Amino acid sequence: MVEAGSPDLIFRAFGRWLTPGSRVLLLDPGYGEYAHVTERVIGCRVDRLRLRREDGWLLDPARLAAATGGGRYDLVVVVNPNNPTGRHVPADALRAVIEASPARTRWCIDEAYLGYVDPPDSLASLASADARVVVCTSLSKMYALSGMRAAYLVACPETAGERARRGPVWSGVLAGLVPSGALGLVLFVAVSVADIVAYAAGRRLGGPRLFPLSPAKRWSGTLAGAAAGLLTLAALSCLTWQTAVPVALGGPLGDLLESMVKRGARTKDTGRWLPGSGGLLDRIDSLLVALAVLLVLQWARDRPGPAAGDVVDAVLFAVRVGGFRKEGCAGPR
Repeated sequence: MVEAGSPDLIFRAFGRWLTPGSRVLLLDPGYGEYAHVTERVIGCRVDRLRLRREDGWLLDPARLAAATGGGRYDLVVVVNPNNPTGRHVPADALRAVIEASPARTRWCIDEAYLGYVDPPDSLASLASADARVVVCTSLSKMYALSGMRAAYLVACPETAGERARRGPVWSGVLAGLVPSGALGLVLFVAVSVADIVAYAAGRRLGGPRLFPLSPAKRWSGTLAGAAAGLLTLAALSCLTWQTAVPVALGGPLGDLLESMVKRGARTKDTGRWLPGSGGLLDRIDSLLVALAVLLVLQWARDRPGPAAGDVVDAVLFAVRVGGFRKEGCAGPR
């Protein structure tokens, strides 16, 4: 499951799994985001297993097993290698503790720094088969991609499917604005201008309907919006076919897809944010698909002479970045 950074993963997953009545075990010292979410945001009862100086700050699997064996905890979080100590417990030792723990206890294993120790020594295989276990990691450490805000959660199909059904599929696409740099900002401006002009021109000029899914949209508005978006790109000295296609085609397609979702859900608005504007998703639907198209075209451009298989790879990459993957046990923190 792909998300826009580790904090996004933690907030969304823990918000679903835990309640103020839940009891959580954290390592101390440990990554502070886990304590913030469980204690301050959700209000769980949090206990700490303190790592000791005399043990070289190494987590003792026997102590962990003794602390979790009674079934008191709804969630146990283990950052391995630990942040900030850097000490690593072999996966086989942790696997034995997890497998011996009560069925009610869920485990979150954070392997963000595993690449610095032993990348194959991961519990991802256990997470893909055991519904109690998830493994999260990030692209920000080993690949120096902190600005990309890309993280992923490894889980069994049931856990991943439940998470996908209850989370917005578009947050990961917005994270794509970061690696796109200035071009992402240009795309945002051009799509916004196109949206405004399309709305105004469609109401003013009328004419044939664009598509039955959205009776209010007119061909006149769509064409006027596309022209305005292309003129904006030209004014910003960024008019190429790789920017024109996302603005002129991806933007209107995103608008139609969002209309299809609302029609299927039998609702007029997608949320309560931005009252009178149809919700937040109504404001960014065109940008989401336009950005996804831009990412695909950039991916294809950077791979010279793409064959059919390369084009498929590019599409799959954009789908993963967009967080649209609904199944499986791996994905891009």
